[in-house]
Amino acid sequence: LNSSEKRKKVVLQHPLGRIGNGKDIANAIQAALGGCDEDEEAVYTQMRRLNNDADWAALKTAWGGEDGKRMIADCFYGGTEYPLTEALVNLFSQAERDVINQIFASKGMKSRI
Repeated sequence: LNSSEKRKKVVLQHPLGRIGNGKDIANAIQAALGGCDEDEEAVYTQMRRLNNDADWAALKTAWGGEDGKRMIADCFYGGTEYPLTEALVNLFSQAERDVINQIFASKGMKSRI
């Protein structure tokens, strides 16, 4: 390649590149949401690992698998299957979702819960 062609060359980074395959984050969030009490701080820690909206989209894909849902265990009914965003909406208060939205905003992300 000549110098002009080198400047035009674009290196594409897969959105999962920075967060691995996303399953480790999805697994940690699933564990933090399960049981009798959600561990909000653990969820916030995982959300801070995301760098951009592409990472968020990749995490939702990693969470979902074939049907887009994961089981969240609870104390009373055994559990409920949720897509990731729905799990956060149903299990977190607005104030807790606002913390996630602030994390996203601090990274310049447009996504919100």
